[in-house]
Amino acid sequence: MIGVTALDKLYPAPKDGKPGNDAVVYSIVCSNTNPNVTDSDVSVTLTAYMTVGSEREMCTFDGHLCFGNATEGKYINDNPATIVMPKGSTKAVIIELIDEDVLAVCTISPVVNGVNGTSVLAQYCPSREIIFIGGTSTKPDESNIHDSYNDGDEWMRTKSSTDAAYGSWFRIVGEKGTDGEYTDYTFNLSKDKTTKDAYTVPGNLKSTTWTDAPQVPNTDYPYLWMRMERKNLPTGTAILYGHEYSYVRLTGEDGKTVTAQYSVDGKTNWHSPFATGDIWMRTSEDGGKTWGVAVRIVGEKGNGGAWTDYRFNISSALTTSSPLAAPTPLGRSSWADAPMATTSSFPYLWMQVQKYSDTTTKDGQPTYMRLTGEQGKPGQTGGVGPMMYYAGEWQSGVSYVRTAQVVPLVSHGSDQFYYYPAKEGTLLNNEPSSSNTAWKQQQKVPLLLAELLMVKFGKIGDAVFADHLMMSQQGVDSVGKTASYEAYDGNPDGDGDFNPNLYLNFLTGKMRAVGMEAIGGKFHDVDVSGTVSANLLYGRTKTVVFTSTMTTYVIDPKKEPATTFFVDEPGSIHGNFFKLPKASDYDGLEITIFCKHMIADTRMSVEAHNVYVLCAEATDHFYVKQNVRNALLCGASSLNDTKMVTTVEEKWINFTDFIGTSVKIQMNDLVKFKSIGGSWYAIEGLFTGE
Repeated sequence: MIGVTALDKLYPAPKDGKPGNDAVVYSIVCSNTNPNVTDSDVSVTLTAYMTVGSEREMCTFDGHLCFGNATEGKYINDNPATIVMPKGSTKAVIIELIDEDVLAVCTISPVVNGVNGTSVLAQYCPSREIIFIGGTSTKPDESNIHDSYNDGDEWMRTKSSTDAAYGSWFRIVGEKGTDGEYTDYTFNLSKDKTTKDAYTVPGNLKSTTWTDAPQVPNTDYPYLWMRMERKNLPTGTAILYGHEYSYVRLTGEDGKTVTAQYSVDGKTNWHSPFATGDIWMRTSEDGGKTWGVAVRIVGEKGNGGAWTDYRFNISSALTTSSPLAAPTPLGRSSWADAPMATTSSFPYLWMQVQKYSDTTTKDGQPTYMRLTGEQGKPGQTGGVGPMMYYAGEWQSGVSYVRTAQVVPLVSHGSDQFYYYPAKEGTLLNNEPSSSNTAWKQQQKVPLLLAELLMVKFGKIGDAVFADHLMMSQQGVDSVGKTASYEAYDGNPDGDGDFNPNLYLNFLTGKMRAVGMEAIGGKFHDVDVSGTVSANLLYGRTKTVVFTSTMTTYVIDPKKEPATTFFVDEPGSIHGNFFKLPKASDYDGLEITIFCKHMIADTRMSVEAHNVYVLCAEATDHFYVKQNVRNALLCGASSLNDTKMVTTVEEKWINFTDFIGTSVKIQMNDLVKFKSIGGSWYAIEGLFTGE
């Protein structure tokens, strides 16, 4: 609806005498500006209003105001007026309030409902797999068709409401793609700090199950480990270089802090930090409570101006690819003349060694060695390699032979290298040099400072070190001829090419020596093959105390190495027993038993001292003389009791086998048994028929 202000000429005389205060606004009100004429004609009512100031009233037409249809040129003078919009008409009708000018406008736009469109129907189904020669395929599962979409449906077909049949199936859910590769990280706690390599599972794990989230280490399991597993790799792709998992330790204790002090003379006025003129250094790992030996860190000029420069830095690298490779990353931008304290980020102290032929000319590349760090666990034992031995200064006319067992090492004049044959064979009159490929070089190191030195072969003084052994330089071969350590083939025990006169096995604790003189000491479980010569050789006496709870004593030479057993005043009506060990285990062993009885007996107590001997192995034969058995059946209260005194039988009486049973010991009489040929025999004292 649009309101239009009338011209002043229509109302020249304002009511209050002030022009503009009684301005006139005309408007048209329509009962329905969008009549729906789809099914029938629709009547619309139009009313014209005039608003003067704040008052509105219907217009009273006097001939100069009328409704007009501008499109058709028809006029209506009624107010209100009614017009009819024909059924199905869609043309807009504009109604104007007209004087000399258009004072108000109203537009009527009839509407007609649209025609219903054609509906579309849809059906859905899941997939089914079809197997054929050469592969598989997926098709719609027409046994499971339904009109509404369900989870798992992958196919759809449609038709219009006017179609008789559905169209072709088309896929609406794509096929599942191949899983992407990824790395799975899981965690566990362990007591172990290291493993053999990155692909070996740590031992002493807290749990057999690795978890998705890290756990908090504790005193029992102080180390947090992470396991990495690559998954969904393409076929043929190596998994972690041929391994299913790799492992890395994420936590560990801080390393030791190294404190350093310096001195001019290495004896007095130790101080820190380093000052100009300092030459010596000493270090402490316990905060200065104890100090290591003094080490010269500022070298002096050698002969001919040659000298060695030692410099220091800290790094997080534990190893390098070779002695010529510098560790990375470094904690300091430049190498310093004096060692510095390590940090948690750079826990290892490294030393750079650079040789100079004069004050400015470097002699070769610098070498690097790590000075601090924890000792790792021993690695697996490798095969026996060739023994490298020093063959002295190279000489023409001398054959230098390298074999699978030995490698000769020679020096050559003032060269800074040792030389050894590059491969097995003989070198004769072939002078070594840096350009001679028949020889390989080994750097001479005039000074080596290290907290840990691990070598496979070595010679220190007159001792030779190889694998687990420290051995003598001289020995014999398998047939007893004199041999030298250069022939050592890894077997030092009689069958090899070199059997040293002395060796110590630091892995098993075994020692073998051609001759030994010991002053004092103890020997346990000694197996002697040969002759033992001694000024005095004897075994100790074991006192056995029988009680009501300990009525049987088993003689065990391994647990209690004694050969004589003593019982002081035994007393038991029911009996106490000695058991001899298995005879075949101790062939030649002699056992002596003596029971002391000094208290006077009465007629009632004479049978209260019953000590018996039998074999611990029930199948062992136990031979004693028959006259002893007669003595066991009697018990005299005094020598005057002639009816009860033992009677000596004939001299050459035979042994009786008491297998599976026992014999009784007479008080104050010694008896000795000996293991002979897998059986026990009474050989001295009682039970011998003497």
